[in-house]
Amino acid sequence: MLNLFPIQFLAPLTYFLLRITLGFLCIHIGFKMLRTESGTRQRFLGTLFVGAGSLLFLGLYTQGAALLTLLLSGLGVVRRATVHELSRTSLILMCVIAMSLFVTGSGPFAFDLPI
Repeated sequence: MLNLFPIQFLAPLTYFLLRITLGFLCIHIGFKMLRTESGTRQRFLGTLFVGAGSLLFLGLYTQGAALLTLLLSGLGVVRRATVHELSRTSLILMCVIAMSLFVTGSGPFAFDLPI
């Protein structure tokens, strides 16, 4: 097949970039949720976000962390007050990235075994 830019050998690096970006975003959201004066539920969700983001950032148990992120951001899409100061569009984008990582795996530079 004709490809305008025949650099398909770099395709696995996109999984790495998606994983790092989603991990950083989850850690950022989780710390924001933990810093606010809120109830036990927000602190629990913030802890889950930080945990999932850390696992994604390290590339450890990536598919499990992506599934947790998918569930948390999906919950935020359904209930607006769940995730701190994020638009519905950002949460949907997080869902799509998490689904992609759940299906494809962690990519290179991770502690997970490649699929």
